[in-house]
Amino acid sequence: MAATRGLLEILRGEETMWAPLPATGPEAAGIARLYGGKYLSRLGATEPEVRKHLAQARVIHLATHGRYHSGDALLSGLILTVPAAGDPVTPATDGVLEAGEVLDPTLSLRAKVVVLSGCETARGALSRGEGLVGLTRAWQIAGARSIVASQWLVADESTRALMLAFHRGVQAGLGKDEAMRRAMVELRKTKRWEHPFYWAPFLLVGDPRAVKE
Repeated sequence: MAATRGLLEILRGEETMWAPLPATGPEAAGIARLYGGKYLSRLGATEPEVRKHLAQARVIHLATHGRYHSGDALLSGLILTVPAAGDPVTPATDGVLEAGEVLDPTLSLRAKVVVLSGCETARGALSRGEGLVGLTRAWQIAGARSIVASQWLVADESTRALMLAFHRGVQAGLGKDEAMRRAMVELRKTKRWEHPFYWAPFLLVGDPRAVKE
């Protein structure tokens, strides 16, 4: 079975395990090279370090496991570097960047696009008067102009190919919606990824215009 970027929860949710995602490193490193940006590796992507770079980034790309919390959408999050055994753990250092933490008023973004390249990052809970509340809404409120997020479990290797194609289009000056459309078409032409499961999981929420506008 292909590696996916979601969580495997066992023991009734009391313990979580994260399978290795070999494609996330090359994905993030390749995208960083496209923009001349900062690449945080697996060991370097601690929660405090990621937070330090969020406020000034124009393009934010987070390639990792996604956690959708069905009981409380604000606990949905992205898995960053998990603290080593014995290290002190607080909500700000536990290695999970949750929707509720993104809503922290001290986090003010200027990003033209935030890509949540994990499983089920577009999912949320319907709230009367609020609509769908979850990771996507949290990043919008924090100031991101647009968010790319997934509707279901995503495969590791095909997601790497899709995201690199998307960012090449964005860097070339395409509108974000057109860049994603072309990336999907490109992936669909690959025999092993022609099923919509591989090329259609991600959607764009917010401003479709080019990053350079």
